[in-house]
Amino acid sequence: MNGTRASPDPCVPRSGDFDASKSFWDDPRMDDPVPARRRDPAWRWYALAVAALVLVLVLELTGVFDQLAP
Repeated sequence: MNGTRASPDPCVPRSGDFDASKSFWDDPRMDDPVPARRRDPAWRWYALAVAALVLVLVLELTGVFDQLAP
């Protein structure tokens, strides 16, 4: 050994392993062959909420809720 100690963090290269031609971010472990599953877009839920609010507004303006009052 040339006096360098292993880094406790495997993501941090040891001082003897420095290579100026490679970027620090070029880590082969970061290449995941399976892409991450994307989350469903939130606009669907927002559109559903807006549609429900519009329905309540239309029912309120047409007087449907007045029939439910005592």
